[in-house]
Amino acid sequence: MRKRMYQVYNVLSSYPALFLLIIGIATMFYIGGKYKPLQLSQAHKLEKLIQLKQKRQSMQKEFDDIEMIDLEKRYTLFNQDFIKLSDIEEGDFFEQTQNTLESYGWGLEKMENNFLENTTNKEEFYTQKKSAYINGVIVHLEANSLGQTLANGDLFLPLYASTSAMKFMWARPPFKEYQQIRLYRTDEGFGFEASIFMPLQHVLSLDESNAEKPI
Repeated sequence: MRKRMYQVYNVLSSYPALFLLIIGIATMFYIGGKYKPLQLSQAHKLEKLIQLKQKRQSMQKEFDDIEMIDLEKRYTLFNQDFIKLSDIEEGDFFEQTQNTLESYGWGLEKMENNFLENTTNKEEFYTQKKSAYINGVIVHLEANSLGQTLANGDLFLPLYASTSAMKFMWARPPFKEYQQIRLYRTDEGFGFEASIFMPLQHVLSLDESNAEKPI
């Protein structure tokens, strides 16, 4: 009898714990069901974001291809307006630059050519591909002022002389782009430096463009 009563009291004493456990489980299911739509929405947005990134990468690749095709066409079209490698090797460009600077009161002291590729190797320079082979040279100029007056008697103005010389050269072929212009004072007068990028002609591209012209 006592044993049965003990079992009954034991069951009655465990009801509050079971009740609390049931309430806890129900609360967990309720909270889980409440946040499940948010989780599904977040997963859907994440999937959509991944798709947009993939689409963006695909479009970027297409744009890059179009840009390269356009660049090749432009390079072939304007190839004849670029500087010839022979003009640099034979000194024609040096002489033209020297005469231009002297007319504005500058004496060319130094001119360095830094090729973007090994253009001295003709087999590497003249590519066998049908697409345009883009190459160029960076020309670095160093000049000093020749005097306080010009040949025509006008007063030498270093800023005006440097900008006018660069403008005169820029307005005439071959095509060029100024990367740096520096004007400074020296013990004897003024110094002038400039870095110019010039695309080089590609003979094969030039031949192909001439062949496409109607007779």
